[in-house]
Amino acid sequence: MASSPPADPVPSEPVGGKRWQTLLAAALFLLCLAYTLLGVWTQGPTNAVPAVTRPDVTTRWKTLVENDVRFGAWGSSRNAWALTHEPWNLFDAEPCYPATNTLAFGNPMISLGVLGAPVRLLVSDPVLTYNVVVALVMMSSALAMFLLVRQWTGEPAAALAAGIMFAFHPVALKGLHHLFTYDLSWIVWALFFGYRLFHNGRFSDALLLAMALVMQMGGSYYGALAGLIVGIPMGAWTVWCHRDRRFPTVRLGLALALVIIGGVLIYLPFVNTGAELDSRVGLQNFAAWGDFLPGGPRFTGWWMLLLVAAAFAPLPSGLKNLARWAGNPRWALLAAALMVTIVTTGGATDLANLLPGFENIRVPLFLSRGTHLALSALAGLGAAVLLALAPAERKKPAGVILVLATLVCTLIFPLPGSELPAIYALELRPDNAELELFDALERHGNHGPLLELPHRDGDLTPHAKSLLLTSFHHRRTSACYNSYAPPELEQVSSIARDMPSPSALSAARHLGFTTILLRHPGDDQKTTALLERMKKVSENPSSGLRLLHSGESLSAFTLSAND
Repeated sequence: MASSPPADPVPSEPVGGKRWQTLLAAALFLLCLAYTLLGVWTQGPTNAVPAVTRPDVTTRWKTLVENDVRFGAWGSSRNAWALTHEPWNLFDAEPCYPATNTLAFGNPMISLGVLGAPVRLLVSDPVLTYNVVVALVMMSSALAMFLLVRQWTGEPAAALAAGIMFAFHPVALKGLHHLFTYDLSWIVWALFFGYRLFHNGRFSDALLLAMALVMQMGGSYYGALAGLIVGIPMGAWTVWCHRDRRFPTVRLGLALALVIIGGVLIYLPFVNTGAELDSRVGLQNFAAWGDFLPGGPRFTGWWMLLLVAAAFAPLPSGLKNLARWAGNPRWALLAAALMVTIVTTGGATDLANLLPGFENIRVPLFLSRGTHLALSALAGLGAAVLLALAPAERKKPAGVILVLATLVCTLIFPLPGSELPAIYALELRPDNAELELFDALERHGNHGPLLELPHRDGDLTPHAKSLLLTSFHHRRTSACYNSYAPPELEQVSSIARDMPSPSALSAARHLGFTTILLRHPGDDQKTTALLERMKKVSENPSSGLRLLHSGESLSAFTLSAND
């Protein structure tokens, strides 16, 4: 039986012209990036990172946001270091000692580590690494959407508008403090390479499709789940449009096999950890439908909605690109936006619970980034429809006006109903005293896990700061800031409360702790009293506790190996 003829390659402009378009797009996106974050980075890219706040937030909410920024900075820089120095210990992360497999207690952020790996090879600064990763993620988001919409429509100005709205829209920037949920660029790359694979059938596109999907899975479960929901209608639309053409069975099978292998390598540790922790959550934080309406935190603004509406207008004759598949993806994208929104708002929870691992995520409203992805692509289609209405001799000026209007309505003066988030510089670099202490411990040959005191159960800020500090010294620590707390945490808390009794010192040694790190700010009488007790005990040679360093607010003790 004769096979059907191969699909025609995607019609395109000369390669040189497309390259110039892409370079100009990259330059424009760099300007958008500078406009958005340059004020933060002028505070010192090795010192401060971007964080987001709003006028109506509470102090507690702002503290949680800043701790999550520290968590994201730790995951990006730590994974970059692990991938380039100890890839075999990728999942044995530093926090929550003596628990093992601790990277699986929260979002993996492996893809952020991949982006940061070249930076970490060149510089050893975790804060700078994170800032570069933030820039790469935002640029990747804008470029991926630009290339996808340009390939769908053949309109570079429409693609520019889509890229700006996806990466730099106020709704997107409000989630920048959770970089691992902001980053849905990989599913956009997957749509782009999947489109090319079905048109051209190249092995290279199959490999790039698989890489993009694995990278999306390696960022966070939120991104993977949002990408899965978006991918269901988009994948079905792609297959339907190619029902009469040669199906790239071998190449698609190769991509699928690679994705399965990557998914197993990434998520098997999470499956094992989830079974041990029973990580199902009792309360999930959903969005409200009103969040997507004017005045809500996820309202996309009137300019974007205007372009989305234009996507459903009758197609002008000038839009040949969208007609080459006997249709275009507007209905699939609309279905994707609605599906993500329904899951985000807690609708159809019985169906949502069929999604693997959905019962383990605490904040389904983070999935709303998938809604914004679909609407950004729809806005790009709508922009192409509007440009196709312009006479040929006025199309370039019309494109310039459209891009400028998008820049103004997105970055500078959003139309009423949407507001710009307040992005500020969060001082992230640890105190020099802490960094110098770990340098001194290294010089004295002091290694091994740290028991950090006081071990506060309710206040997570010290844990988040200690977590970030591990990306500088790379030692295991009892500090634990993550989505799930291991059962070992209660044992460590009990030991910390009994310090410096002989039984507590003995229990700490048996767990493998080699060093006790005590923070004692001068205005905290309780920790100052603990310091005096520990110093007194360390004067007894048989206690096994010895003072290594004592500063104004930080002291370190070593634990001997023998009871």
